[in-house]
Amino acid sequence: MDLIQEAIAEIESRELGDKFSYQAIAKKHGVARMTLMRRHRGETEAYGVRNLSLHPQHEKELVRYIDTLTKRQSQFQKARLTSSSASTPTISSLPTARG
Repeated sequence: MDLIQEAIAEIESRELGDKFSYQAIAKKHGVARMTLMRRHRGETEAYGVRNLSLHPQHEKELVRYIDTLTKRQSQFQKARLTSSSASTPTISSLPTARG
């Protein structure tokens, strides 16, 4: 855990309504007071998160969507295989192209 995360964890571990000083916590953890304030309030994100192609939340949603599509596709293929196994076309029964 980096220093800013430790400082935020200390702030969030306090009881709701407890008074604290961003300046004192920033000094204790060796981080910039304004950075700590902005990060704690959710106004800015860590540089690594901003620099990603996808935000972690968007990535989770995309993975969930892909999983849903994969399940649908496998259900479709399973249904298709069971329903058409008796009537599988042969090469001689396929239509031919006429020119």
